[in-house]
Amino acid sequence: MGLVTGSPRHGAAVARRAGFLERIAIIAPDAVITEANGNFEFEAGIAAGRQLLDVADRPTAIFATNDDSAAGVMTACTQLGIAVPDAVSICGFDDNFVAKRVWPYLTTVYQPIAELARQAANLLLDRRADNRETANVLLAHRMVERDTIRDLRVSEKVRRPVKGDDDA
Repeated sequence: MGLVTGSPRHGAAVARRAGFLERIAIIAPDAVITEANGNFEFEAGIAAGRQLLDVADRPTAIFATNDDSAAGVMTACTQLGIAVPDAVSICGFDDNFVAKRVWPYLTTVYQPIAELARQAANLLLDRRADNRETANVLLAHRMVERDTIRDLRVSEKVRRPVKGDDDA
């Protein structure tokens, strides 16, 4: 498996990397993970994709810690003649506008950005009013499966409609 990370100085990049590695250790403890830095950028995602894929024993699945990097990995696949999802599955994170501007449409982890902003504003206002410590708030994320993943146990790519997915 490949993992396209962000900057180690970026809090979200560090948390997403840690979360991915923790979960993989549980569900596939023998998995070999190869990492490349995509720096949360499209161009860096291309370079990271080429680094991960331009080898003899390339990964069959790549998780990018943001959608821009994932789109860059998809471009690297095109440059190298690697079919997505037939030869490699790709998943991003954020479900931003990029996920539906690339082809095939990007499978990604939806992050509730508007709710995150609303909760952050509420926490700041509460803290200012009471001058007290703020609490951690955990918001639900969900996988939005589109066209860039394939179950290797079957010959067909995976495409499951998701409630709220306009393209489903």
